[in-house]
Amino acid sequence: MLSASNQRRVDVMLTGSLLMNKHSVVFIAGSNKSIVEVVYAQLRDEFEKLIMQVSSSVTDLQHEFSLSYADVLILAFEDLGVAAHLSESLFNASLKTPLKPYRVLALCSKSDVKRAYTLYGERLINDYVVYWPLTYDPYRLVLSVRQAIDDLKYNDDAKQLLREVAALKKTVAEQTSWIERVRSTPGFEEPDMAQLLSAYEEEVLIDGKSIASQIPKGPQKQVLVVDDDQFQRSVLRKLLMAEHYEIRFAENGSDGLDMMRRRQFDLVLLDLMMPGMSGLDVMKYLRRHPDTVTAPVIIISGEHEKEVVVECLKLGASGYVVKPYTRKTLLEKIDKALSGDS
Repeated sequence: MLSASNQRRVDVMLTGSLLMNKHSVVFIAGSNKSIVEVVYAQLRDEFEKLIMQVSSSVTDLQHEFSLSYADVLILAFEDLGVAAHLSESLFNASLKTPLKPYRVLALCSKSDVKRAYTLYGERLINDYVVYWPLTYDPYRLVLSVRQAIDDLKYNDDAKQLLREVAALKKTVAEQTSWIERVRSTPGFEEPDMAQLLSAYEEEVLIDGKSIASQIPKGPQKQVLVVDDDQFQRSVLRKLLMAEHYEIRFAENGSDGLDMMRRRQFDLVLLDLMMPGMSGLDVMKYLRRHPDTVTAPVIIISGEHEKEVVVECLKLGASGYVVKPYTRKTLLEKIDKALSGDS
């Protein structure tokens, strides 16, 4: 029997896994309809969002996959050479137009295990499943897909953690520099560290308010900023932190979509001109999918042409802010979007 703490851990893991399965997209590609349908049947009870694509054209499969924003690609080909060709084509295409992060699973027979392992070593696949004969290990496929989804989730969390650690290091460095400057002041008498940090918080200001006065009370609204410009991200970080928002950042449209599909945000601030997937592409995706169709989005862009603004609003943007903008203008747009009065 599991201890209470271990049981809670299992419950949390199962809940997280079920949520990931619900929101994750699995794309099954193959040239044999019967095989693809069998794979689909094995997965449909575990995963809600399954896409089947049957074609002998690698180009067609590549195109359909790029539109799916899938998390996992299952290569259900009897010929591993075709599977490798598709995976390599997707990789080469991603060098020109970045795709959202995904994992690749190849199905193979026992006689093809060595070849599958070679493909893994060449980074053309992330995992392989001995699928033929079907009785060899009928549960392995579901397990492998789950592991691929978990891997994506943990990778995303790790990236966010690294960003937070970097921000923390910067804060610590600033505090250390300030303390050393104070200590070097003539006539300085050494207080304890708590007093020094308290003084630091009182002196260091954000837009005229001390850090100490800006500690949020109660739950914060969660805002995702999708912008490839580091300066703009820094400006928005400072502005939004001063208003007590919890902020996450994505540097391109693909990463932004990936974060939105894994976490619900109260508001998205979206740039238009980004490499790879543009802000308009992101908007079109959001409005095509039921999980994100109502997500409040404010466009922040240097594009001021009427046609662009109208297109964004037609796609359901809650507001449009032209760079450069004033603090007052942006905050008013944000308040309006969060109140649902768009």
